[in-house]
Amino acid sequence: MGRKSREKKVRKQLFSGEALALLRPARATGIGLQDISTFRAFDESYSLTKVPKLYKYFDVDRLVSMLKAPSIRFTQPEYLNDPYECHLTLDRHALTADYREFRKRRSPGISNSELDSAVEAAESQIIIDALIGYRRQRDNLGVLSLSEDPLQLLMWSHYGSEHAGVCVEFDVTKLMPDVGNVQPEQLSILRPVRYTQQKVSGLPRPDTIIEVLTTKSNHWSYEREWRMVRTLDMTRKVNESIHVVDFPIEAIKAVYLGAKFPAARLGEVTKLAEAQGGSHINFVKLYIAPHRFELRQTTLEKYGWKLLHREHHFGEAAHEALVCLPMDDDA
Repeated sequence: MGRKSREKKVRKQLFSGEALALLRPARATGIGLQDISTFRAFDESYSLTKVPKLYKYFDVDRLVSMLKAPSIRFTQPEYLNDPYECHLTLDRHALTADYREFRKRRSPGISNSELDSAVEAAESQIIIDALIGYRRQRDNLGVLSLSEDPLQLLMWSHYGSEHAGVCVEFDVTKLMPDVGNVQPEQLSILRPVRYTQQKVSGLPRPDTIIEVLTTKSNHWSYEREWRMVRTLDMTRKVNESIHVVDFPIEAIKAVYLGAKFPAARLGEVTKLAEAQGGSHINFVKLYIAPHRFELRQTTLEKYGWKLLHREHHFGEAAHEALVCLPMDDDA
């Protein structure tokens, strides 16, 4: 019997009936949607006492819509903005080793040469199944990205409408589901992102997928990101590409107004917050430090007096004085 004939015979034996079901990585190597039950409702390694204040950057229109109907998007990995995002480095050697062990358990009397032939014949298919299984599990998850830093210059430029938007502080406990309502096959965790130049390598199992979703290149470390990850069946589907989670307005603790926030919209957002039951929301005004590359924060009232002072003393040059002229209160 020639090599091709032997491979054909092995494939026929492997890919038929019960053997096919066992070969699929969803069963043979523990990879599959049924294993999502091993996910935990909460990641116990990060108790809420260890979670810092967390923020998210928006444009003004998104803030307005959020105040009217409080909800936030959990983005599917394929729609995130990093091309390296959520891509596992598949350990093909570990995958074939797992299959090899499976075949030995399945056929205790199999010879090494027969085992080599079985693994060789099955390798492409188990890799395909593993990659498809990984994609299926990954695409069943949504990611909410948050940051520890409301004063990050680059974050304001990239996500805060070039400093004309807002940064919202959330009470993350009010974004989490009631643990009693989380089903065994569901997931909702909160973790800090780990920054490294080494991609996650392994098999597409639930714990590895979560590690992939919370690992990014060192180039992104300035974001100081935390991620809330949950299965899409714990979100509200708006359309095929948008899934959101509704929350009480009490989850919004503070709103930081960017250094270039349009003054004409200040009354709109503060009055809307009041009308929607958000009288507890603390509005903070950011402004440019005149002598350092950093943002400063103050209350709306103090910022108003600061602006009036500059207008009184410097007239039509008030704006330039605000950003270019250090005063005693800018130490």
